[in-house]
Amino acid sequence: MALVFSVISLISSLIVVFFYCAYHQIRRKFFSLLIFILASLDILCWLNVIVSAPYYLYTGGNDINCFNKGFCVFLGFMWSLSELLNFGVTFLISLSLYLALMKNTDPAQYKYHMLLSVFVISFIFALMPFWFPADDDLVYDGNLTSIGFGPIDEFRCWITNREARITSFYGPLWVVMILNITIMIFFLRGLPNQKGFRLQRHYQARFTLFPMIMLVSYIVPSIRRIIQFSTQKDDTNFSLDLFMYILMPMQGLFNTIVFGLFKEFIRVRMAKT
Repeated sequence: MALVFSVISLISSLIVVFFYCAYHQIRRKFFSLLIFILASLDILCWLNVIVSAPYYLYTGGNDINCFNKGFCVFLGFMWSLSELLNFGVTFLISLSLYLALMKNTDPAQYKYHMLLSVFVISFIFALMPFWFPADDDLVYDGNLTSIGFGPIDEFRCWITNREARITSFYGPLWVVMILNITIMIFFLRGLPNQKGFRLQRHYQARFTLFPMIMLVSYIVPSIRRIIQFSTQKDDTNFSLDLFMYILMPMQGLFNTIVFGLFKEFIRVRMAKT
């Protein structure tokens, strides 16, 4: 199921990347750059699942030893890094909206500083599991790993230490979720009412949907992980597992649907090329 939704998300994100690369007028917008980065990260993230699928299908899901140890660690690291960058970029969208519409400040003037900061912070958190030993009960095949990255089921490689999952992945995720919610509350409550900002506000306010999509995609996985952390067991409610495997891979599709809401913007930009 996760593989099917991953392919759908991958194709959807490729559509966004195509429009961004094909029409230079779209590329001139800073917010469009952030959406392009989101789509690219989604492609990178779910390629990890798709790349590992042939190993799973070849063995019928019965033999994880088809994974090379280094390759498995690499997949787990890239998954964490791409998702952490995803969290950071959604925060940049919220922050940029706040600067643009509440402070009348062009966020594009800070784009290099913001993007570099997000990459450095995400890279540091993605490296943290290497300093944690693997928890035996989280490793699908203990022969393949002795560090905090390794196989967690038949065909997925990720963080194999509970503390590392909290400190390097879910901790940053929950911080970003709280920050996004806080900024969105201030943003939606304090939208300027001047007529001169009406069209710009109508256009830019739609970008609030992208951080909201991230919140929706990760609210169920967060509940699931909190239950697992509190009980020290990986077994959770089947409904939670089902919603997690549906919502997480569909983030790219939801982003593309929202991107399609800007059809009048895209059409105007295409007409000028």
